[in-house]
Amino acid sequence: MMMFSTRLVFLCVVSIVAESTDVSHREEVYHPSTVSKYGNYGSISLFRFNIPEAVSAAFWNFTMMKSDDTCGNQDIHISIHAGGPPIVNPDNTSLPESVDVRYATGINLTINTGDAELTPGVSVPSPRAGDWFVIAYRLKDDVDKIEQKGIGVDCHYQLQPQLLYHQVLDIPVLSELTDNVYSPADELTLLRYHTKFSSSVMSFSFYCSGTLDNKPLAGNCPLNVTVSADRLPLLDDTTESCLSQDRCSLVVSDALKQSWYYLLVQKSILDPIDGFNFTIRVEEEGCDYSRASVSIDIAAEDAGNYYLKGELTWPLMNGWYQEDIAHREGSFRGVATCAPLYTLVTLHTSGARRFVKLVENDTDIYPVERNGPFVVTFDIDPVQDVGGFLAVGVDATSLPNPAVTFCMKKDGPPVEDGVILRCDESDIIESNLTSSGKDHWYFPNIPAGTWYLGLEVKCYNASDQDPFSCGEDPEIVMAITVNDQCIDNCGSNGQCYIKSVAGLQLYYCKCYYGYAGLTCSDDTAAWSRAYFLTRVLLLTLSNAIFLVAAIFAFYRHHFAESVAFVATMIFSTLYHACDSSRVCVMDYDTLQFCDFYASFLSILLVLIAMAKLNPTLRSTAHITGAFFVAFSAKYDRFSLWAVLVPLIAGLIVVAISWGGRMYHRKELYPSKKRWFFFIVPGALLALVGLVFTALETEENYYITHSLWHLFIGASVLFLLPPRPKEEKHHEPERELLDVSTSLRDYLDADTEPYSFMTGE
Repeated sequence: MMMFSTRLVFLCVVSIVAESTDVSHREEVYHPSTVSKYGNYGSISLFRFNIPEAVSAAFWNFTMMKSDDTCGNQDIHISIHAGGPPIVNPDNTSLPESVDVRYATGINLTINTGDAELTPGVSVPSPRAGDWFVIAYRLKDDVDKIEQKGIGVDCHYQLQPQLLYHQVLDIPVLSELTDNVYSPADELTLLRYHTKFSSSVMSFSFYCSGTLDNKPLAGNCPLNVTVSADRLPLLDDTTESCLSQDRCSLVVSDALKQSWYYLLVQKSILDPIDGFNFTIRVEEEGCDYSRASVSIDIAAEDAGNYYLKGELTWPLMNGWYQEDIAHREGSFRGVATCAPLYTLVTLHTSGARRFVKLVENDTDIYPVERNGPFVVTFDIDPVQDVGGFLAVGVDATSLPNPAVTFCMKKDGPPVEDGVILRCDESDIIESNLTSSGKDHWYFPNIPAGTWYLGLEVKCYNASDQDPFSCGEDPEIVMAITVNDQCIDNCGSNGQCYIKSVAGLQLYYCKCYYGYAGLTCSDDTAAWSRAYFLTRVLLLTLSNAIFLVAAIFAFYRHHFAESVAFVATMIFSTLYHACDSSRVCVMDYDTLQFCDFYASFLSILLVLIAMAKLNPTLRSTAHITGAFFVAFSAKYDRFSLWAVLVPLIAGLIVVAISWGGRMYHRKELYPSKKRWFFFIVPGALLALVGLVFTALETEENYYITHSLWHLFIGASVLFLLPPRPKEEKHHEPERELLDVSTSLRDYLDADTEPYSFMTGE
């Protein structure tokens, strides 16, 4: 992986083949997507690109945008991976030993929104064909302040990725066991060959002819040959030189199954060669499992009706082996020694696809090989499986002191000569099963494609480290599934969620109680029991102030307000219990809506009560406010305007009502005593509560929000007006026809100062 500020280097990468081969220049562009702060894997922005075969280079260019010029610059972290979404760990959290992310590690880079003029990007020379995934996220601030929407500039950061790639077209295809003759007109020749046998060894044999300085090329084949699998060759790939050789061979061991191999053939002599041509012959040896494998897809309920009789057999030889084995030269010896291979079939179950072999009903039981590993192969579907996780479980309780070693490889068995596991050292997984005889592993976001798992079992004496026989006909149980859910369902400290993005069903954990990580297993910042109880009790019991307010309102005959306060107490208690302790009597979104709705409505009802409208106007204001508050709480309950609009509307009603009374009475309304002892203290309490909401962070939320409950509830005890006096009976029909008369009678009503408790 390389990063560049321009595309010049990207264009140079493909120039080595562009001179002699047709090249198609393509691009894919996504619409801008908002990049959020990383809270869990569900907060990432995901983009999906498809790269075809024979691409010489791919370049991702990233355009960054801010919602406002006054917004500060931010780092955007990007990760790119082939086959499946990459797993990232920005918080450096730990993972359980059973979770392995080695197959989901991507190419990482960080760009800043202030560097947009540099057009940052990533160049991947000779990328493998298939789906490539790009994810983006921002890091949390050191102090994760809870921001109120609508205050100040609302900053959003967007990323628009663009993929450019150059695809080489019309690459000649080599034929097997045939002399492929080429007379190159250019210094470089690009060829390809498609393999037919898994776990095979291939040989590319070269022979040159021509005249150099009027002398034939006897014993001299001036070629440099580079070969690579599933992608075009790079200049730093292993190169075989045929110079000073009449015939030369390039041998590829452990060739991938059903894959394209690309050869870059380059003349190593710049002098012109008269009549120059070279001949390539391709030969394969290895195991042909095509007749021994089964690929069917059946429903779980029908699984009992499908059986395969007999045993798997290997190796099987194709007809050309019989006819042409005598023509092979050098080290080629026919069919290689092969490990047993089981091609697994798929059973669909709820939330998972189970891979099993169906041989005489022994769906998960495999015989243990005495002298080497056995291999199973299965397909990871790019639509159904990507975004979930692969689970591998081994049960060897029937064996004495067992230990297993296995590794997985894409597109080819990870074995050599049928008796040796051949993997990179970093890909080998070992487990000593002597304690329980069982073990399991999880591989999240494993890339799509055909995978091979080679597994070897050994048994050990308790007294020494030398392996011995595992018994007669030893067997183990191995379960392999692809799960469309979260690993271990996020355990007891998190909840599994699903997100549909880029054609995938992405599963992720939302962690609680201070736990973190991909599976909510990192307890570095886990809450203590005392801290947990403090949070829950403060956020729930602080709502008792609204019960006091409800009793006070009922005593003063403000029955609608009393009902609203009771609803606020109930729904706020249930919502915070669900939010902080996961004790939920109904779904989280419903409780959150009810909490916000009851709170906003209570504020509006208190202001309407303070305005002291007549029954007709009061009931009209109640129903109008109820509809509007319901709409705003559902549309965007976190917006500042959701609470400001009913607050401002209520204050306007209060101002008009009190202003009319002061105009008619020519004196301050309400009285100075009420202003000094009730309205001003109540307003100050509400204002202090609002200040606490502005100071909320993730860490102090349980304190500041509990204080908001107490201060806003206490303010009601001061702001709620006294018990309404008996009013003159009005005919509803006349009030509807002559609202002005009704309003004038109301404004002339006697409203003397009152005591705090009696309202008289």
